[in-house]
Amino acid sequence: WSSSKVSSCTASGDWSGTKGTSGSESVTPTSAGEKSYTLSCSGSNGTASASVNVKVNTPPGPTLLWSKFYNPAGATRSGLRSVVIGANNEIAAGGFKLANNIVGFGIGYRSSGDLLFVVDNLGQTPSNFNSAAKHPTEDRFFFAGDIRSGEFTSVFLASINNLGGVSESECQEIANRAIFATAIARDNTSLYIGTSSADGQKVITATLDGVLDCRSGFAVRSGSADHITDITVAENHFWVTGHFTGNSGAKATYLRKFDRAGNPLGDETVLQNVGNPRIVEAAEGAESFVYLSGTLFGEAASEQGSVNQSFLLLKLDQNGREAWRREWKGDNASNKQANFAYDLAPRLGGGVVQCGAITKLAAADANSTEVGAVAYNPSGEAVFKIRHQFGTNSDVALSCIVDSAGDLILTGTAYRTNADGDSFVAKFRLP
Repeated sequence: WSSSKVSSCTASGDWSGTKGTSGSESVTPTSAGEKSYTLSCSGSNGTASASVNVKVNTPPGPTLLWSKFYNPAGATRSGLRSVVIGANNEIAAGGFKLANNIVGFGIGYRSSGDLLFVVDNLGQTPSNFNSAAKHPTEDRFFFAGDIRSGEFTSVFLASINNLGGVSESECQEIANRAIFATAIARDNTSLYIGTSSADGQKVITATLDGVLDCRSGFAVRSGSADHITDITVAENHFWVTGHFTGNSGAKATYLRKFDRAGNPLGDETVLQNVGNPRIVEAAEGAESFVYLSGTLFGEAASEQGSVNQSFLLLKLDQNGREAWRREWKGDNASNKQANFAYDLAPRLGGGVVQCGAITKLAAADANSTEVGAVAYNPSGEAVFKIRHQFGTNSDVALSCIVDSAGDLILTGTAYRTNADGDSFVAKFRLP
């Protein structure tokens, strides 16, 4: 804009503030619809105004590129709880199948959606795979979980290459004691696995050859009912999160920072009424932040006969101080049903994606969920949302990751051909 014989200009409508008597400005609308930008300039001869009207269209949302479904032979139910990406954006996912027992299995797809491998019966006895990591230089994927033998449970680690070749390792710190593996992370030299037992929570190590050492690592917490749910590892520190039974018997989440020797750095952060925590550490400019995702359990909602649950996301600095927090119930504030956030992944360009399950509100769907995902930029603005039904009933995304092309991969359980749920892998092209 430009003007003459004026001394001041003021913006109104869908922009505001004092403006120069000439200039230009880039404006980014935050919502769709008709927008009006007015500039009024005043001088000794009076005031003149000019306006421009702009129609802002709704931006394109995520697009489903493909989805694949699998239920292992003989299984009444299956689900994929963890996912990792290979060097060429191959997808490797691990989870469980329910037959006579719960048994772990792994499946891989090419970036195109073509099947790469299926590995059934990992562990051979009751087992479960809760988390995954990729080898830093080789086309190998690690799945951590637990395997039961009689009354006792051991930490179990499976290493699968992109052809489906498998090697396995298991260990117990104390003989004849139940110990569960619930999280995994890695750097360029080792794997770090979060374990839980009656003796407390501990981070143990494994080699990149997939060999476990249950007597290694460091203690995190001593509570017998606690569970580590996620770990991040950086050059100088770890972040560890998990949940435990908090006030009044409700779920609570802890988050704590440790140096690489396993010594605590600062105080523990505790969030009451929060479960299923996951963490992502992200460098943003000269600073590094921690994103903490979980399910927020609210008050009883008697009018809906359920509990008020929502996705919860916090952004924290390296001292655990909160920068912002966000909640999501599928864009409906009256949704006081069972909405669960299960996983968290970093986005290309900054920010994170949460995924889980959102309850549908129609009366006929009172106990039904659909896959839900929401992404935020580093400022806390929601940049896209997904609500998708693959099956006919209670679909849930148990894990998510963004590949090097910026596409979002979701895995979990979808109720389609099997009454109790098929495993699914889906790829979405993000805006």
